[in-house]
Amino acid sequence: VGKSKMKMYKVVSNIDGKYFSALHHAEYTLQYKIGKKTVPKVGKIFAFRTLKDAIRFGSGINVFLSESENVTKCPNFLSAWHQDYQAYWNGESIERYPNTIPGVVLCDSLTLLEKIC
Repeated sequence: VGKSKMKMYKVVSNIDGKYFSALHHAEYTLQYKIGKKTVPKVGKIFAFRTLKDAIRFGSGINVFLSESENVTKCPNFLSAWHQDYQAYWNGESIERYPNTIPGVVLCDSLTLLEKIC
């Protein structure tokens, strides 16, 4: 995990041939295009360090090899709850039990490179 570009795995949903965040959270949902860099307006992008973790999370969903920038560890208190995203990106404290999805990292930007499954 570091500040340079790294290969990670991104789980996305496919809706009518377009790729979106696997978990849809209103204004935090991002659309991805193969070969095009995606930068969120707010917060960071969730990705996975290993293909195994991505597949475990996204069974039946699309998994891509991606190039990610400024990859950092995901705080162990950040979960899949929409309220947690909103509070975290706004710099507020989150008071839930630790339940981060295994293998998740945060990225400043992400480019889908190749569909794995």
